[in-house]
Amino acid sequence: MKDREFRRGEEVLQLGLNYRGSSLSRQEDPPSTPLQAGDRAPDAPLLDHDGNRVRLFDIFHGPRFTLLSLGSHDLPGLNQIREKVKQNLQAYAVDRGASATAAGNHQLIDDQGHVVHAYGGENRALFLIRADGYVGFIGVSKSIGSVESYLEQLYGEG
Repeated sequence: MKDREFRRGEEVLQLGLNYRGSSLSRQEDPPSTPLQAGDRAPDAPLLDHDGNRVRLFDIFHGPRFTLLSLGSHDLPGLNQIREKVKQNLQAYAVDRGASATAAGNHQLIDDQGHVVHAYGGENRALFLIRADGYVGFIGVSKSIGSVESYLEQLYGEG
């Protein structure tokens, strides 16, 4: 059977599948990033607020959206949207290095630079990851109201 070994190509693995251009994919003043709304969200290792090693895929797991805010954060805006749609959203501030941002248990540390490499290094970037692991929204810190609008459109909350 070895001479007839079956090899699957990339099209079968569906790693290139995306939803760019879908009504579920939105960008607003997108930061410099290799990603586009509708792309599969990349995995990366990082540290949680207690210094434990975690992976983004573990954080994304579950029925809720995940909002990642990279670099300098609009912490009041993050807290406001987190509180308003908490049953449908978890939000994290992602910092490069162990800087104190007062994000508390909603802080992740990109200690090895993998998040910056996979998502883009621009400060103040927002990435809303849908429950299916795809990027639903990309924007900057001033787009926090647009993230809220995006979620309200999906969930009908006001």
